[in-house]
Amino acid sequence: MFDRIDPLSAPSAPNPYPYYARLRKERPWYRDDALGAWVASSSAAVEAVLGNDALRVRPPSEPVPTALHATYLGRAFALLARMTDGPHHDAARAALLVSLETIACAESDAAIARCAGRLLVDGADDTRVIDRYLFALPVGTIALLLGIRDEALHEVTEAARAFVTALVPAAPPRALTSGEHALQRLRSTFEACIEHCEPGTPLAALASRIDRTFTREAAIANAVGLLFQSHDAVAGLIGNTLCAHPADAADLDALVADVARVDAPVHNTRRYAAHDVTIAGATVRRGDTVLAVLAAANDDPARSLPYYTFGLGAHACPGTRLALRIAAQGVAHLRARIDLSTLRAASYHPAPNVRIPIFTSPIDETGSIA
Repeated sequence: MFDRIDPLSAPSAPNPYPYYARLRKERPWYRDDALGAWVASSSAAVEAVLGNDALRVRPPSEPVPTALHATYLGRAFALLARMTDGPHHDAARAALLVSLETIACAESDAAIARCAGRLLVDGADDTRVIDRYLFALPVGTIALLLGIRDEALHEVTEAARAFVTALVPAAPPRALTSGEHALQRLRSTFEACIEHCEPGTPLAALASRIDRTFTREAAIANAVGLLFQSHDAVAGLIGNTLCAHPADAADLDALVADVARVDAPVHNTRRYAAHDVTIAGATVRRGDTVLAVLAAANDDPARSLPYYTFGLGAHACPGTRLALRIAAQGVAHLRARIDLSTLRAASYHPAPNVRIPIFTSPIDETGSIA
């Protein structure tokens, strides 16, 4: 089995979980020369990796991807809490936590409903609608919560998708150019929103943290960063919940929480050694890559957390509660419009760290959404 699959191909495999179980049992912590990385697959190893201050989210020799140098994409990337460590990360993360904590459940549910209503359009091809829905619902919901107008949702979700595509490693020049233009549009949009945000709103809370360590530019970059972080992860959570046959589920919140462990949207995350460090008896050298296989650790009987899908430690996702709610309510709105029992995952998007299904078409004999 190890010859046919590895930690980076597993997320798009039809069923990677037997492989993960064997990996966790036989190779809980090992050096994978083919991948050029250390790999942590047990809960103990994953916790040791994610909790170690010597392991950072970017290589020490390349804090910003080389392809992004001398671009606004690169300047924004360097300000994202998700992509930085140290004092700037601490200030940005604190600002994001304050911002997200202002969102009440009723407020998020209202934004989800508004966004879902715009995305689920009668007469559209259902496969296209569902695929777009997975990605646009989380991005659109967060955009609404941050003060974006309903009529600007399409433009914002398309710009966010272009931005995310530009950050994919080895993105072609065309994608980088599109992402640069998209990010400039998003920057202008959020700049205007910050200027006119109402007190007590998430964006006002984010703006209130602006000081010498957390600049206005950083606030705008991290507002955009919330869209970036939700794009693939929550798309996968919605999609994998649809694969769990939610047509008759009485408690979608409980189902989504279960899916977050057993069929997680995020399967692995990388760290890079800032200096030599010993982990589980092995010396990890400065600059070494470490891959934490979250999906394998999620099913470890020895785990100390319900799941590792949203990370832990300094880089744990600040929006876990909101992500779970968007997924549950997103499935509920889709269930009200489509017979979910007809959905089947035909394949998965070819990504090395996220698991996002591509569905076959649930079309009835009339050619409309069932």
